Amino acid sequence: SSYVTEYVGTDVIPSVCSKTKEFADIYRKDVDIYCKPSEDLYKDVKFMKSYKNHFDVVFFSPPYYELELYNSKNQSTDRYKTYESWLSGYWEQTIRLCHDVLENKGKLCYILSGYGSQQGNKRFDLLKDMNNITKKYFRLISIQPMYNKNVHVTTHRETGEQIMLFVKK
Repeated sequence: SSYVTEYVGTDVIPSVCSKTKEFADIYRKDVDIYCKPSEDLYKDVKFMKSYKNHFDVVFFSPPYYELELYNSKNQSTDRYKTYESWLSGYWEQTIRLCHDVLENKGKLCYILSGYGSQQGNKRFDLLKDMNNITKKYFRLISIQPMYNKNVHVTTHRETGEQIMLFVKK
C-alpha cells in the first residue's frame, strides 16, 4: 500500500527476516527487521524508546503453540515447555508489547484459528485462551473469516483461520 510509510517486523527464523527485509526494501523507505522473539522486544530499551505509542496498526500471524513448528532456534515452544507458560511468557508478553507500541485507539490484527489440540489428557482452546488474554489490553471489534486451505497443522481443523481485529483500550 502506498499509505504505508514505515515497516517494522520481527521473526525468529533468519531466512524469513532476510527475505522480509529484501522485499520491504523494494517498497518501503523506512524498514526495521528484528530477528528475535517478539516477547524479547518488550525488554529491549532501544526498541521501546523508538516505538512506544508509535504505530497505528500492528498486524501479525502468531504461532499456534505447538501446532505449527518450524526449523529454527528461539521457537516459542522451545522456550516455554507448557501451554500455560507459553500463554504467559510468549503470548501475554507479545500482546503487552503490541499494546505499548500502538498509539491511542490503534488497531491490533492477528490471524488465529480454532484448531483443537491436546497435551496429554488436557485439551486446550487457542482461540478462546489467546483472545481472552488480548481482551485484557484491547477491545474486540471484529472477527473476519479466512478461507485458507493451505495451512499445515498437526491436528484436525475445527474452525478455519480468522482475522481478529482489536482496538487499544
